[in-house]
Amino acid sequence: MPGCRSASAGSACGAAAVAVYGAAAFILRRLYSDLFLLSEFKFMNFGESPFRFFVDSICMMIIFAVLGWALKKGAERLPAFGTKPSPQKNS
Repeated sequence: MPGCRSASAGSACGAAAVAVYGAAAFILRRLYSDLFLLSEFKFMNFGESPFRFFVDSICMMIIFAVLGWALKKGAERLPAFGTKPSPQKNS
């Protein structure tokens, strides 16, 4: 990738690539239908490689962990969540 020349940028690009792959695996495996209860039964593909299944699962876990972290960081920037209320002085 052209923007991934330094070590820290390379790890960020690698994390972004894993996150994109996790999002693609989530969509291609149609797990959104299970998440929102759109299907009545889940058919498992027993002919699939266990290695690919676990790689897809780990990448999907990473994308949801990154989304949770990003939402937490975004919520910390809001005034109601990021700061503690100052104590009121009784005069």
